Parts: sequence; C-alpha cells; structure tokens
Amino acid sequence: MSRNTELAQIHIAKKQLGLDEETYRLMLHNITGKNSTKEMTINERYKVLAHLHKVGFKPKTKKSYSKITNWRKPRIAKIVALWCVLFDAKIVKDKSYAAMENWCSTLTGKDSLNWSTANDLNKCIEGLKSWCNREGIKHD
Repeated sequence: MSRNTELAQIHIAKKQLGLDEETYRLMLHNITGKNSTKEMTINERYKVLAHLHKVGFKPKTKKSYSKITNWRKPRIAKIVALWCVLFDAKIVKDKSYAAMENWCSTLTGKDSLNWSTANDLNKCIEGLKSWCNREGIKHD
C-alpha cells in the first residue's frame, strides 16, 4: 500500500468513526508518540491503521463484478433461450449450459461465453436463429 493510500485510509477512518480533531490527535500520540500522520514511518502508520480496524473501521471495498459483465448478460440470456427452444423441440439432445457453450465455441473459437466479444455472441444468436428457421421452429 502506498503512503498516500495509507494516509487516505487513516483520514477516512477518522471521519467514519466520527473522531473529533482532539481525540484523533490524542489517539495518534498514544499509538506512535507523534501528533501527525505526515511525520510517521510506515510501521507507525500500520499501527494506527491496525488500531482503527480494531475499534471498528471498515474500509469500503471496490464493487466486485460478476463473471459476466452487464453488456454480455442479455446476449447470453438470448443464447440460452434459443438453446432451450431447440431442446424443447427435441432438436438438441443436451440442454446443459456446458453443451450450449461447447456449441458456441465451435462458432467463436472461445472456450467460454464470458470471453466472447459482442460479435461472437451475435454470431451465436444468429446461428441459433438460423437453426430454428431451418427446423421450422418459432423462436421469438
């Protein structure tokens, strides 16, 4: 963690825990013997952060993203829906996601739909629509 990140976390913790200036400075002095974070060594900043965590500081984590980013979800959902239509019509023998993804990988050359580009996903959708049309299956 960089010096600036450590300093920022200490000041965020101060605000999150509602410490007034006097209490904050007294805490710093009790932990490190210094009244300012700018004067502290890396070890002293870690001691302050450890104490702040101990008394209830919870840093906010960055938002985690699902394996499938938002722009892929509707396209993959359409592929799944078309695959299920073909399964229900008894054209496809295996309804599993793995089987569908395997079929898609023959078109895209990618092992996972999560790694596919928009063009790859659209190619799969159009391929499944064409398959439905050849079999005379309504797919909308």
